Amino acid sequence: MPKPAPPTSISQNFELTALLAKARQGDREAWDQVFALAYDAIRDRISKILGYDFPSLKNRHGVTSIANRLYEKLLVAWNSGVRPTTPKDFFGFVAFKTRMMLRDLAGRARRDKLRGVEDNGDSVILEELAVARTMSPAQLLSWTEFHEKVEQLLTPEEYQVFELRFYGGHTNAEIAEMLGKEPKPISRLWNSALEKFNDTIEPLEK
Repeated sequence: MPKPAPPTSISQNFELTALLAKARQGDREAWDQVFALAYDAIRDRISKILGYDFPSLKNRHGVTSIANRLYEKLLVAWNSGVRPTTPKDFFGFVAFKTRMMLRDLAGRARRDKLRGVEDNGDSVILEELAVARTMSPAQLLSWTEFHEKVEQLLTPEEYQVFELRFYGGHTNAEIAEMLGKEPKPISRLWNSALEKFNDTIEPLEK
């Protein structure tokens, strides 16, 4: 894995955009540089998603460990032709792959528990809430299809909440503060988005 470099704020987007353009042309070094430049931001997103939607996994998997696994999965995706164009698309893809990976890890933890496999003293259970907040890889043929499906299904208000929650890893309370709204309407928009997925794609695992 490439050595991470601390990202800057405004200049980072310009540099990421330039590197992503090179990566889309098949430049493997540029793709590694994208991950290195965005490493701190990626860790932050992983930490938020792990802590809020998959708290039962925190005793089993650290942020650094997940980031290392994520790098390998992103590299596989890049080699298969999945090459985001903009920093926004890149971080959206990072959140998508992170959730898919954590969902698989949570499922494995549940199967281990059912088989009586030791968990180092910490009970790790796949929580219904964690599953209801994610999408199964079997439900999604590709990142592009998923992204397009989201935009088709949701109202602008729902999509705004979905984008901040699913891609950005923010909590409902954080989103409410960012948008200047109360938490309850944000929760309703998030739940409404999930219901639409249940009604139009394949029902989310319960």
